[in-house]
Amino acid sequence: MQTPPMTQRFGFFRPFAIALACTAALIAAAPWIPNSEVGGIAAIASIFIGLPVSILLYRDGLRACQEAGPAGAGKWAVLAFPLRLLGGISLLSGVAILVWVAYNVFIERQRQFTGVKSLSQLAVPVLLISFGWRWLRRPLESSDDDSEAPNEPLEATRSAESALERLK
Repeated sequence: MQTPPMTQRFGFFRPFAIALACTAALIAAAPWIPNSEVGGIAAIASIFIGLPVSILLYRDGLRACQEAGPAGAGKWAVLAFPLRLLGGISLLSGVAILVWVAYNVFIERQRQFTGVKSLSQLAVPVLLISFGWRWLRRPLESSDDDSEAPNEPLEATRSAESALERLK
């Protein structure tokens, strides 16, 4: 397989660049919107919608670029650094939330702390930790790359078919 030229290889990042430019433009334009409520909503929407979409498009571009052809390991380490940084921030945020909850439950209860009423309240920090850990270790792997579950039923079917043929 021939390695595509650099311009074609980084063409995979065009959707990411467009999403990032739109997000940055909306964040920059938000203070200039005459209605402050609309400006605040625009800034919040760009942060909570635009940034995650940009991150996912960046990850998709990296995967497409990785599938397009071989490249040095150093290049992938550099290109995957933003994803690993996001994973580290997520991991630290989850741990910080759990430490704060544990401090309030076991050591000294702060007046802002309302208490843990159910274990489902601890789902967000646990998910942040698992998400962060996964992106720190394997930022470019898809969720079905590390599991063999989809192939097991197919193999079981094939072995059952071969057993039936032997019985005939």
